Amino acid sequence: MKRVALYFGSFNPLHYGHLGIAEYIILNCAIDRFDMVLSPHNPFKDKQILAQPQQRLTALKKAIFPFNKELKQKIESKNLQLAKQYKEIKPDTKVPNAPKVPNAANKKRWQGEILNLSKIKCNKVIVNDIEFHLSEPLYTFNTLKELQKREPDCEFIIVVGADSIAAMPRWYRGEELLKEYKVIVYPRKGYRVKTICRKYHALYLQDAPLNNISSTALRNL
Repeated sequence: MKRVALYFGSFNPLHYGHLGIAEYIILNCAIDRFDMVLSPHNPFKDKQILAQPQQRLTALKKAIFPFNKELKQKIESKNLQLAKQYKEIKPDTKVPNAPKVPNAANKKRWQGEILNLSKIKCNKVIVNDIEFHLSEPLYTFNTLKELQKREPDCEFIIVVGADSIAAMPRWYRGEELLKEYKVIVYPRKGYRVKTICRKYHALYLQDAPLNNISSTALRNL
């Protein structure tokens, strides 16, 4: 089963903070694919502050192309480091080349497995426009259910910032979302979320570098 990380957002506009999160997770987590899911209209946001959906989609695709070229070089470099690291391990040591997907009865185990990286399999960011083809209102829960129908061989993992995990229980069917799906949480200055991460078995990337830039701040420049 493929592990697919989903990073939802309006990306209004896209900035290096978004791309930094994508890069860190690809380089440090055992995932097979990383999708940036552009939402034409987040139900929590005022449409008046959003650029036109098609404009944001075009801008996102344009930005991802050079980003993926640079990312490929970083992946090749890290895979060489990982290969050297595992070559130095004793031959009888079990190397987790393909971490097993934990079953429902053992939700905590996935946290260790997804960080047990021996080779980077994901080699690029993919722009996912599925929400452009769904009926509004657009809710993450509904989008995930539709993705599961289309790709039943994938395990979908939600990527959110620390500010979002704190609000997720108030999302549409938020409690179900947190119980049914794995979540990776990226730190953000001013948000302490270890308690809620423990409650829902979310993986908190506490050692990831902080970035303080926001789309709102960029729009207000």
